[in-house]
Amino acid sequence: MYCERCGKKNEDGKKFCQYCGAPLSGRPGRPAGAKKGAAFRMKPLYWMIVVEGVLLGLLLVGCYFLGSHLYGPDAAVRSYVEAGLDGDWSRAYGWLDADSSLSENRYLSAHAGDKAAEYTDLTIREKEGTVDREIRRASVSGETAEDFREYEVRCQVNGESLHSTVIAVKTGYRKAFLFDEWKIVAVGMYGTDVPVTLPVGSTLFLNGQEADLAAVSSENGSYYETYRIPELFYGTYQAEIVREGMETCRIVVDYQGEGGEFDFSGITLMPDQETMNTLTEQFSADYETILGAALTGQDFDTISALFSEEALEEGEVEYLYENLQSTAYDAERGRGLTRIEMGDLSMTFISPGDSYVGEPEDVVMNIDGTVSTYHSYDGMTEEENSDSASWTVAYHLEDSVWKLQNFQW
Repeated sequence: MYCERCGKKNEDGKKFCQYCGAPLSGRPGRPAGAKKGAAFRMKPLYWMIVVEGVLLGLLLVGCYFLGSHLYGPDAAVRSYVEAGLDGDWSRAYGWLDADSSLSENRYLSAHAGDKAAEYTDLTIREKEGTVDREIRRASVSGETAEDFREYEVRCQVNGESLHSTVIAVKTGYRKAFLFDEWKIVAVGMYGTDVPVTLPVGSTLFLNGQEADLAAVSSENGSYYETYRIPELFYGTYQAEIVREGMETCRIVVDYQGEGGEFDFSGITLMPDQETMNTLTEQFSADYETILGAALTGQDFDTISALFSEEALEEGEVEYLYENLQSTAYDAERGRGLTRIEMGDLSMTFISPGDSYVGEPEDVVMNIDGTVSTYHSYDGMTEEENSDSASWTVAYHLEDSVWKLQNFQW
């Protein structure tokens, strides 16, 4: 045993230390220099806490690296590319870092005819170097070169090898409070200030949506007007040129930013069947009213509502009406025109550009038929004179009402 005072070893059974004389307790002691707590043993609960702390730390580190992979630029590019190849354009748009003027509806419209592709061997590789400065300037997000990543995308689609470049940008926002958000730069996916030439007075629809047109120039008397579309996604569009009362002109346009795709200066809009039926009946009624008023001595004001504002301002129709009115039967003179009858009328609708009457927005008709005029020289008997005749008449639409642009007799 050991002495508790001096720490020296004594033979078992001794009652006093043979070195210092101190009483021995009879219990095994510890050698000199031994420290208290050297034999301490950690409780199981403490071991569990330590182990759980280590595991939690490892889990957090693993989650961080997993999140960095799931929310990193590589994942953003892959998700965008796969969405496009799968034809899920709504999901693809969700990955675009696009300005608000490039709306999702316009993006979906541009890809309305693009279906899912059967693809294989999809590879996405980050390219070395710095993204071009012009691309960085055109991007909505990103401030420094470090905020951009350029990727080369390759795959096989229907047996053909496709290659493209995709740019990812750090938006400045966070995902799950910890990770940088990455999206795809829309540069190279749309054109700006796209020129458009339309027949005057018409509206352009692209894939069923009215185009956002900004006027560039319009000259009086011109058959066409020039506009521009501020921004337009590349894609295939069903272009519809619409004007009230006219047949809708439909043209498929594959817009890839080459210029001239939306030049419709060679198109002439013609009246639809409903308009032709309406004006065929209206012409007979209008002329019957005008001739009847003239031959009965009524003022021009009584029939002026049949003419367009432009025709009234020019004044020629009123002059022609007064000339016709002057030929009417006059009781004091005892002679004059008593009545006029038109028959066997046939009407052909022509382009305003092929006539000398009317304006670009007008509907122009060539009318052929017979005209019978009746004159009296004694106030009692009439002499009939029948002959074939032709007119060219133009109608203009004002507040959804067709009105005469000219008057021929």
